[in-house]
Amino acid sequence: MGRKIKLYYSKKEDSEEIHMSDEKDKELSLLKMFIKINSYPLYSSAFFANCKIMRKIANVAFVEQAREGDDSADRSLWDRSEHAAKCILETGKLNVILKIFLDAWKDVNIALLDKEVCTKAAVKFHVSKPTVRSYYKQLLKDCTLILKSATDYIEPVTILDMGVFAELSVKLLSSTTEENILKYLERTKAKKSGEAESEESSVDPHAILKSKVGKEGYISFGSMPFSMFTSIVIIYVWYNLTRRFDDLPEERILQIEKAAVSFFPILVEFLYSDFIQTYVNPTILQTAYEFISCLCDSENLLDMVDDYLPSKKHKKIFVALYDEHIKPLLATDSAAQVVASRELRDVVGDELDC
Repeated sequence: MGRKIKLYYSKKEDSEEIHMSDEKDKELSLLKMFIKINSYPLYSSAFFANCKIMRKIANVAFVEQAREGDDSADRSLWDRSEHAAKCILETGKLNVILKIFLDAWKDVNIALLDKEVCTKAAVKFHVSKPTVRSYYKQLLKDCTLILKSATDYIEPVTILDMGVFAELSVKLLSSTTEENILKYLERTKAKKSGEAESEESSVDPHAILKSKVGKEGYISFGSMPFSMFTSIVIIYVWYNLTRRFDDLPEERILQIEKAAVSFFPILVEFLYSDFIQTYVNPTILQTAYEFISCLCDSENLLDMVDDYLPSKKHKKIFVALYDEHIKPLLATDSAAQVVASRELRDVVGDELDC
């Protein structure tokens, strides 16, 4: 079993926390909120109400997933105090939130770039267009965080709809390119509170992106453009699915592996892109490499090499990714977490050499 990954970052946005000393009251409050969650039309009144509920739940999930504690595989979720993960199971809302996420992402261009849609919502609810867009982007981030927090535990891993999750993952990573992120930064740059938004103002998206780089030379989680944030955390969810392979029935393992077929080649291209390697901290990307290793640590690997890497192009990219970014980890304390990916490298490398 792999390690549990915790997310740490400073949340800049104002948020409503649930402060209750009584654990039962806290869980009851969460249950009531989860029951209200559903998929609603973009920028409707119910959509915005849903966003606020998801924000509260995500705040609880964020705190709970970062707690120190025993992550033993044989400890049930019901033996723990992670209320958000428990409530998502008790209310049957895990796949509902997944569907909300997918539906929202399908509307990404309308939600962020359609001036008429944003203006209509802003006028209707007496807020600015940047505020309207910020609700949408925060909803995506909150969905991602809730899914990550839930799949930290094995019970939700067994019921996640893999078909929908794979479709969502492919759409996210395929869209998270330097070109798209720069376009969104240029066209949806929010002004400071109280300022009028100028749709025609000249904005240098490269400068915006570089301004997010911290002292370490990378963009921190809290400063990432929303699509980059969601894509990285979605990879964390994939890692959660595969790190528990020793504790899952063979049927479920096969379901996860088959779902990974559409995602894996997209992931390899995503990880090897200059854009991601330039702006994302290697310690964050290591989780993606550990996911690859977990997926490779399966008796089904040799039967699925051509499924995971369907073209010569993808095979070459994987070999380069392994040699440049994964192989160096074998000389560190992280060797055990990534060593299984070497078998896929050897098989693919031998094929390319023939």
